[in-house]
Amino acid sequence: MKQLIEIDRQQLEGHIKITAPMNMTQAWLKHCIYDFYLKHPSISIDLQVQNEKINLTTEQVDVAFRVGDAQEPDWIARDLWQSSFALCASTLYLDQHPTIHHPSNLLDHKLLSVSTSPSWIMRHKQTDEVYEISTEFSFKSNDVLLVRDAVKEGMGISWMPPYYFNGEQHKGHGLVPILPDWSGQDRQVILMYRDRDKQPARVQAFIQHVFDWKAEQPAMYSVN
Repeated sequence: MKQLIEIDRQQLEGHIKITAPMNMTQAWLKHCIYDFYLKHPSISIDLQVQNEKINLTTEQVDVAFRVGDAQEPDWIARDLWQSSFALCASTLYLDQHPTIHHPSNLLDHKLLSVSTSPSWIMRHKQTDEVYEISTEFSFKSNDVLLVRDAVKEGMGISWMPPYYFNGEQHKGHGLVPILPDWSGQDRQVILMYRDRDKQPARVQAFIQHVFDWKAEQPAMYSVN
């Protein structure tokens, strides 16, 4: 039995169970995972997406992606990258409304919010000026992808991580950054896994793939 376990750990085949936030997976993480599968078709993937925290050990998860301070005891947590917030709108909306020079101008516009963000706290990257918007939003949803679609329809301006609207895959969608010198507080995207000494080779290969894939990305579609 011990020998069979050791062989399983060394082979690039078998099963990997991954958990990750739903919208982040839809926005970019799925491409990283698809790329791994195409390189290692003998490894089966069980990708579970949910925004609620689950017990990683009970659910027999191999690798978990989380945002912010969401670490688990006895799990290794490695910083993957930082996720910030930025303003965006559609060219359709901007062509029909006044130019925005400062966050204070936003109060004269239709604002669309992810309802998990009750206010928008913006900091100027050069001057460190801070401006907070706390208002009744014209449209809000707990699903950032629905908010992004509303922005595409020309319904207003929103505040979300740049990877939801910037980058090569979003070209042609009519979404553009606004006030790129202003951004929100960074939130850390974390990759978590169990004791590396007991990891199967397939899990080690996936972890390495994630960091290699991340290194090829343009700062996760920053608006800088």
